[in-house]
Amino acid sequence: MTAALLITAASCGLLESDMEEIYEDHFTQMVVDGTEIDYTIAIPNSYSESVPAPLILALHYGGQPSNYYGGQFMNVLVKPALKDLRAIILAPTVPMGGNWTNEGTEDAVMGLMREIRKEYNIDPEKILVTGFSLGGSGTWEYASNYPEIFSAAIPICGMPSAGIVDTISGIPLYVIHSKADQIFPWRDIDAGVQQMQSRGLEVQFILLEGISHYETGRFIGPLKDAVPWIREKW
Repeated sequence: MTAALLITAASCGLLESDMEEIYEDHFTQMVVDGTEIDYTIAIPNSYSESVPAPLILALHYGGQPSNYYGGQFMNVLVKPALKDLRAIILAPTVPMGGNWTNEGTEDAVMGLMREIRKEYNIDPEKILVTGFSLGGSGTWEYASNYPEIFSAAIPICGMPSAGIVDTISGIPLYVIHSKADQIFPWRDIDAGVQQMQSRGLEVQFILLEGISHYETGRFIGPLKDAVPWIREKW
């Protein structure tokens, strides 16, 4: 764990030019069930229509989302950490304000997922959902609501809503949190993890030290450390 704590965005050794060589980003919009949703999709240069590709749904943190806010989050954390998976990364911007679990938002995101799976050759056994803060809380919800779609979930610095730890099942989780998180107390996350583990769920808990809630870039290393676990689940 100590090694992970020393990893920062700069220490990952990944330049923006390196990511451009691996991925091509597309910024666009789609109307899903009457809701307009902006999204960024990153396509690895290795993608071939003849070979099913993994898919990562990346749910951004809170703030004041502008167009393609999801793409900014993707390039800050998810793409640098998970680039070695060569997965297609889908990063929507939460529509209509609010959070990822508003009824209209959740329907729009899952409808977008449905359309992306039609457009690209996606491996149904290799679909991951991850998110940070607001997106971390959304990750808990999506993992609980759609275990038949997602093969694994990685909530980062997010709090599960009441009842999630009692009902979630059928999906492995890799939970990343920090003792220094000043928004969501780590002991609450730990208690939820222990409760799920007591029910026999597959939950791995990575508890970091010395990283505050707002130091998103410092979670690149810990998320990158999840790559072997993801490959094992895939």
